[in-house]
Amino acid sequence: MPKSTFPERKPTFRKVFLITAEVMAARSRPLLIAVLSFTLLSAVVAAFTDVRVQKVEDRLAADAGVSWVELTKVVNGRLANMTETGALRIAAGVRMQKLGQVPSINSGSLAMLDREEAMVIAYIVGIAPWSSLSFALIGAIFFVAGTFFLTLAVAGRQSAYEVSKRLPKSIFSMIGLCFWVLVRSFIWIPFIGLLIAVYMLPRLSLSPVLFIGGANGIMKSAGASMLRTRGKWFTVFVSFLGAAAVGILILWVGLSVVSVLAIFSSKAAWLLWMFSLFFAVAFEAFFWTMFTVTLE
Repeated sequence: MPKSTFPERKPTFRKVFLITAEVMAARSRPLLIAVLSFTLLSAVVAAFTDVRVQKVEDRLAADAGVSWVELTKVVNGRLANMTETGALRIAAGVRMQKLGQVPSINSGSLAMLDREEAMVIAYIVGIAPWSSLSFALIGAIFFVAGTFFLTLAVAGRQSAYEVSKRLPKSIFSMIGLCFWVLVRSFIWIPFIGLLIAVYMLPRLSLSPVLFIGGANGIMKSAGASMLRTRGKWFTVFVSFLGAAAVGILILWVGLSVVSVLAIFSSKAAWLLWMFSLFFAVAFEAFFWTMFTVTLE
């Protein structure tokens, strides 16, 4: 990580932000390539899921003898106006079915239920595996993207391809590091763990940057983060809030444009929204890398 970038030992949040913007601009080509690539990869996952869900919906509509529009209207209407008792009945009905298999509403336990209720249960059972798979895959893409942007921020002027070659060695170790940070933060302890984590997570927050930037192992990176942030909890916490505020601002701007674009094309709006999300992740990674340097 280039130490000479910073004219002072402890620059203010404003200076770290400006330097982050400068570094991102200097590495704009691999940065934009990566953001676009992750956006398109997410689009592939979403398109695959949409195709599978559409097949489930078509099968259910044919089974119920209604059109696709009528099916979605019934399902959305029942879910939107569901009472607590109705939700319990739906949950009980879902538990009786085998996930991954689209049940027939004309036979078995569903045939004895209210027709619309049976349609909702069959719909949930049918799409749940695909929705869960989509959620898991897109979550994994965001994790890989975060690791990539950290590597890009630390690596200096390298192409997106050169940075991507380092990813396979980093991904699994980064998963282990995140797990270890959660363990050391004590956030898993009910009630009191949340209070401890408020103190511990900022102290451990430099671990990913230190891990990517050096030869430290998982535990040594966490230890180095604790050492570097000693007596600086407030500085780290305020910087975290500032970085989060900038990330929210990026998403707010993206959402404003998406709202207008959605009038003309929902797919284009979705792509722009995903682009905004990945760009926000990139900013957080670059900012935290630059901030870590200031505490050296």
